Amino acid sequence: MLIRDFDYNDERILKLVDKMSRLRLQKIKLMIDLVKDVYGINIKNSEIAEILKTTNSFGKPHVFKLLSHYGNFDRVEYYKNMDNLKSEHLKLDAREVLNMFKESNNIDLTFAHPREVMKEYNLNYSQLEEIVRFLVDNGLNGLETLHTSNLKEDNRIFSEIAKKYNLKESCGSDFHGPSVKPNVLLGSFEMA
Repeated sequence: MLIRDFDYNDERILKLVDKMSRLRLQKIKLMIDLVKDVYGINIKNSEIAEILKTTNSFGKPHVFKLLSHYGNFDRVEYYKNMDNLKSEHLKLDAREVLNMFKESNNIDLTFAHPREVMKEYNLNYSQLEEIVRFLVDNGLNGLETLHTSNLKEDNRIFSEIAKKYNLKESCGSDFHGPSVKPNVLLGSFEMA
């Protein structure tokens, strides 16, 4: 979920961000434990701390970058391993987030990279549309219809879903820097 144009001094939002940060730290621990179990690599806390100084959204790409310091590992295999990580209990409930923001005016609530959500939860387009419908009923007003991970068919179907529910369409390259995602360029993706 992308949330734009909100009051970042709002006490409720600050509490939500704090909760999300605590959940993220727990997920980082799970990812580091998985690297130790699968690859036999014990990433040092000091290495994690260095990256945490530069980002608030530490995730799989950052762990892969750390892992690559210990050898040459297959990126595709790594992401498959990470995709099997059971961490649903460490995510915020969409209703909690949407309820907080939908009461505010001029907030932009966008469902980000739906293709990634489909892959993570093994969903088809119909199931994804059910989620979009639920989110629209709870304040969603945008859908990221173009993304570097999308197939051409995704672009078309996501755009159709956005139009059906009168959602703003957005796009994103998911650029995280050349050392984190070397195959993703800033603002670069193929449009259908």
